[in-house]
Amino acid sequence: MLIGLFSLSTMIAAGYLDHTRVPRQDSWDLWFLRLSPMDFWTFLFTLHNGHRIPIPRLLYLADEKFFHAEAWALVWCTFLSQFATCVIFYRLARSKNSTLALRITIFGLTLAFLFGAPQWINFTSSLQVCFMFVYVTSIGALAALTKCAGHSWLEHPWNSGLWLMAAIVMALLAVGTSATGVLVWPLLVLLACFLRLPKAVIGVLLGLMITVPLAYLHNYRPIKPAVAPDLISTTPDLVAFALAYLGSAFNEPLMYFTNAMGINWNPYQVALAVLAGAVGIIWFFHILLTTLGEAHTVSRGRLTLLHIAAFLVGSAALSSVGRLQYSIITALTSRYTTPSVLFWCCLFLLTVSRPVVNDNKRSHYRLRIAALCAAVLVGGLIQLPKVAYAFGTERYIRDEEYAMINGAYDPNLWQRLYYSAGRMIPSISYFRKNHLAMFSRNWTQWVGDPATQHFRIVPKPCDCVGAWESGSSLAYSFRPSTISQGWAYDQHLKRAPKMIVFTDDELRILGFTTCTLGNANVTAQHPEFPDVFIGWVAYLPGGVAKDATAYAVLEDGKSLCPLGSMHLPGAYATAPASKAGSEVAGVVAKTDQGWAMSPPLGFGNPPYATPILSSYQLRSSTGELRLGPVKVSSGSSIGLPVAIGPGAKGIRLSVVNPALKEVLSVAEVPAGSTAWDLWRFDNPPGDFDLTIEYVIQDTGKGPNDWVVVGMPRTIKP
Repeated sequence: MLIGLFSLSTMIAAGYLDHTRVPRQDSWDLWFLRLSPMDFWTFLFTLHNGHRIPIPRLLYLADEKFFHAEAWALVWCTFLSQFATCVIFYRLARSKNSTLALRITIFGLTLAFLFGAPQWINFTSSLQVCFMFVYVTSIGALAALTKCAGHSWLEHPWNSGLWLMAAIVMALLAVGTSATGVLVWPLLVLLACFLRLPKAVIGVLLGLMITVPLAYLHNYRPIKPAVAPDLISTTPDLVAFALAYLGSAFNEPLMYFTNAMGINWNPYQVALAVLAGAVGIIWFFHILLTTLGEAHTVSRGRLTLLHIAAFLVGSAALSSVGRLQYSIITALTSRYTTPSVLFWCCLFLLTVSRPVVNDNKRSHYRLRIAALCAAVLVGGLIQLPKVAYAFGTERYIRDEEYAMINGAYDPNLWQRLYYSAGRMIPSISYFRKNHLAMFSRNWTQWVGDPATQHFRIVPKPCDCVGAWESGSSLAYSFRPSTISQGWAYDQHLKRAPKMIVFTDDELRILGFTTCTLGNANVTAQHPEFPDVFIGWVAYLPGGVAKDATAYAVLEDGKSLCPLGSMHLPGAYATAPASKAGSEVAGVVAKTDQGWAMSPPLGFGNPPYATPILSSYQLRSSTGELRLGPVKVSSGSSIGLPVAIGPGAKGIRLSVVNPALKEVLSVAEVPAGSTAWDLWRFDNPPGDFDLTIEYVIQDTGKGPNDWVVVGMPRTIKP
């Protein structure tokens, strides 16, 4: 029991420490679909990795509607699903004649397996709710049918009917969660026959067993057309994958244990997992044959556990077919380990809960000891290392979270979370606009506000010490940004401050970050700093050069202690005039004053034919020109022909998204840039097609400020 409670508490700790409001991996696909131009029903039933998952998508919509898409509700739904499975297993395995010691053993064993760390990713990532929910609903359907048999249809037709409806509803939910749920329907029919339910009930279940899969496959169009495999050549791989899938629960604990002893079994992990799966299958068939031989005395609970084990074997076989194109080692992935721990838990429960007779007491106790050792291996050995890993993973993700909050784009950074940075862009804009996910907290909306509106700047000396050590430009044409590094330490609290705030020279908030890194040089000089994570990295909006200051937020959450200042360089990304392609059609020019259709006297035309829009501004005056709408397809590049006067200092160019009122790129043209180069704007691959608007401003900073621009043009490869 102690091992089970330890397993449960450590996984709750891992789920809490690893939680982030930022979607991860496949969750971005769900949000991309959510924002795509499709109707509600298409969104619900569009395939995800070959599965129809309307139930998880409804859970996501509920999380967005009621919980600001922070994913806490989804993670707790995962925990509750697994705990519900634990309760079902316990109730099926124990009997009226079970001793208190046996009941404690059964419940502790179930907790240890079902909350074992090998499946830790399913307790931390929000989309993994589908991996847990399909099993709790399928297992719940089989258990509900067992309860249905516990009531006489003649004496309690109402209760029996309710349990039958519960079984059908949970089986439908399983199908709506994953294709694996389809497997529960034939097992429901088989279990109903073993339980000797009325023929009408068996007929209803048989009809649903036929119609539900057909409905599931209606208009089923996978992205890649199905190809019939060569069974002769692929059967060994299919069997190996399924066996490794069933044995994966022991893979990581065994590798951890052997590595700790100085033995390197990593090259043999697939073979060992296949061996473990083969042992499990042999054990399963042994229990099956034994149970069939005792069919007249076997309890309904044991019979149901046997059907659950059969369901898990079927899920391994189905997964091997679906994942045939990948290598066998993918069967050992953490998210696939849940059916394995359920399978082994079933086997141990079926064995441990078997009635004891005098001639097999000794072997029964040996089985209990074996179950205890397996529980320690699966639910004890790597629990704490996974908690530490979860803490490090969350800290690793915080850099991406703050970069997105600050509006800074670095595809290499974003791709830590998902393979396509461009595909994440529409979702981030949606989150920002609707205050969802990482933007659900009020302070994330303060970028651009005066710092004094939300904080009070404390003069030095104060409790915090630190430094801003470096700053450089990340010259992307989409959301140009900067990267900076430094460190901070709160001497009063004896730890790193929870947040760093950055402002420009006008005290407007540029962005935020937090300490996530170690700084060996500083801690070597100051051994009194006990917090190892005192270093920070900050991704801030760039494009325009600026002087900025970093502040540590003190304990009260309102006071700012200065850490240091830095000049952040600007970025002006261009393509040469020789790359100018065709003019973008449908663009209209709008101006507030003084723009003409001819360049200044003596200024040459560009090396390509284009209508010219020009302005000659005096130092004391300003002007603004808008060009749009400009359509930019995903993955394409366009350029704005630009030339300025030799002394111009205040020519600012911006690309804005009028629909979301977002600035997608901004730059100041370097003084003396008289060439007709194209100011470049790239719509990252994976993003939706955009409709943008150019804003050209003369801020009147120079004595000879003038700017000449042409109509936007495509950029040749």
